[in-house]
Amino acid sequence: QRVLNTARTEILKDAYAKKTALDSEIFCLKNNLSAAKVSRGILQSNINREKDDVGIIDVQIDKLRSEWVAKSKEEYSGETICAACGQPLPEARISETIEVWKKAKIECKESINKKGKELTQRKNELLYNIEREQKELDNLYEEIGSSMTKLENLEKEVELVNKDLDNGVDPESVEEYVKLAGEIRQLENVHSYDVNVLNEKYSTESLES
Repeated sequence: QRVLNTARTEILKDAYAKKTALDSEIFCLKNNLSAAKVSRGILQSNINREKDDVGIIDVQIDKLRSEWVAKSKEEYSGETICAACGQPLPEARISETIEVWKKAKIECKESINKKGKELTQRKNELLYNIEREQKELDNLYEEIGSSMTKLENLEKEVELVNKDLDNGVDPESVEEYVKLAGEIRQLENVHSYDVNVLNEKYSTESLES
């Protein structure tokens, strides 16, 4: 009984220590999971917002492209007749006006090109960010999935430890106890054999006398 009590104390001590370690690991794992889920939400929100921004930029680029094409097709349609006197404007005046118009047209197209390049650069930056963040998001999903599996396994281990603590110690699980019990049974068998031999001897002697 002393062996069993000692073994029971040691096993329970080990079980409580294991449970404490498991609880601590589960606590840390849950905290990490919570942080990972927050990061996942932030990344997903950023990706969604940036995708929306890309869509807006695409609309703006298409609009600029249409403006550029329309501006390229424009032809000078200014007046060649003086509005005051009704006489044709001097050729020099008309040429000067056309040059001013052409310059304004070129500057307008250059402005459109500049805006288009800026928007394209911004779009490329967004696409780069989206690709990078998507990889981070995929890694987070994998990490969260792995952590969830680990958490389930740890919780199962805790259930088994709790079950052991509730059920107490099975004597048959204590090696030293089993060994001693076997030795005791052997001694009992030997003792029983000796008693039977003596009984038979006494019985025989009684009959002879």
